[in-house]
Amino acid sequence: KPEADRLTEESARAQSDDDAKNAAIDLMRQITGSFSLNKLSSNPLLVTIIAATHRAFETLPDRRTKLYQKMFNLLLEDRPNRRDTNLTLKSAGDNQEILQGLALALTQAGKTQFTKREGIALIKDRLAEKKGETSLTPETFLREIQQISGLLVGAESDLYQFSHKTFQEFLTAIELHQQDQGDRLIAKLQQGGEGLVGWEEVISFYSAIAGAGVLVTATLAIQESESKLAALKLMRRVVIEEKSSIAPALRKQLEAELAQWAIDAWQGALFPPNQALAPQPLVIATAPDALPPVPPAAK
Repeated sequence: KPEADRLTEESARAQSDDDAKNAAIDLMRQITGSFSLNKLSSNPLLVTIIAATHRAFETLPDRRTKLYQKMFNLLLEDRPNRRDTNLTLKSAGDNQEILQGLALALTQAGKTQFTKREGIALIKDRLAEKKGETSLTPETFLREIQQISGLLVGAESDLYQFSHKTFQEFLTAIELHQQDQGDRLIAKLQQGGEGLVGWEEVISFYSAIAGAGVLVTATLAIQESESKLAALKLMRRVVIEEKSSIAPALRKQLEAELAQWAIDAWQGALFPPNQALAPQPLVIATAPDALPPVPPAAK
């Protein structure tokens, strides 16, 4: 091989290695510099998808909802097109809307897995609206989403599920927002306890999409103490840690409630209810050996 060609190949490899190294450094910088990205990076699957999103778009949003939307765009449109393994429905939005309906139905049922028959029943109506002139069937749609986009897994055992639980929760939140059904989340907050199980991440995503004001207002109005405490803890995470938008005055009210909760918790730890500082009854000893000695008679 001519010397010039060999040098050109070596230069290209070196440049490619440098580009890969710089991209990896930039990816780590963006992940470590963002609270929400740092939390996601503990999951290997999400790290892989985040890295693919970084390669495609070079920069990553620091808000979790925006990152997830970029990831869905990548998996439902950009990457399939680049690999010449196109989904039958070309629009990421159309594919996503079908999956949103599926995700909401599963979350409402308290499920993450579904059979092919259940999936067909849950997507067929919305697929009929979106498929246009194509001959796309529900079975083919599920297979494409699994094999091409990778957003579904598990068809081998006739049990599908989203490849990560937060994908289902993100899609559920978007569907509730688009259908103007935030009242369902208010009801979950009011129930507290068991009512919130499986809905915390949905509420988190929804607050980031629609703002946290309505949910914080509903939380502050809760009367039952245990339900209110569970809702306050979740709103603290949503507003203070994840920085979902909220009016300044409402944020102050939330912070005041959280401060009072912290004071109550501190006082409860110092003075548990079963150790109240109540007056103790006077105990009089009656045993002979417990009585004071009688002084001797005077002589």
